[in-house]
Amino acid sequence: MASLWVGILVEKRAAISAWQNWSWAVRAVIPVKTDIAREEWQVLIREEEYALFHTGHLPVELHRAETAAYKQNLGMENPVVYVAVRPHPVATGEGAIMPYLVTVSPDEAMACTEGDDAVFPVAMPGFIRVWLDRFIELNHREAHFEKRKRKGGGAGEHGTAPTYAGPSVARAGWEIPDRHG
Repeated sequence: MASLWVGILVEKRAAISAWQNWSWAVRAVIPVKTDIAREEWQVLIREEEYALFHTGHLPVELHRAETAAYKQNLGMENPVVYVAVRPHPVATGEGAIMPYLVTVSPDEAMACTEGDDAVFPVAMPGFIRVWLDRFIELNHREAHFEKRKRKGGGAGEHGTAPTYAGPSVARAGWEIPDRHG
């Protein structure tokens, strides 16, 4: 496993909606020099109808078993980093979100979309792309698929196994229980 810590930038905008006042979105991940989880919100920009927050630090973790998913992401026209968030009603107002996971695996991101969680794809920065390319280069192994061959025990005299034996059971004299009686 390898990990790289990033900071998460979240945007708050005045919503164009009759049902909510603000809309929230993850806008970017940025490099940080620390490996300490940080959950303090810092205001980077504050205007009347817009704010940009640094919401803290989280690790991007890579696992050898996931390299095929990472390759799938890098194979897209615009590779992304996925940031999973949950509702966070106590942080800076209505509808706020709190990041809890950063991943480059589309499979892991999909698994996070259950319940009230959301996933925001953001452009993959160059520093993550270089790190991810190197990880794949060192750890990816193509999965070798070999179809299993049947071993005896099911094939008839013509080399095929019967697929339906219903009527033959009755012809052999076996008793079929009555389901309705």
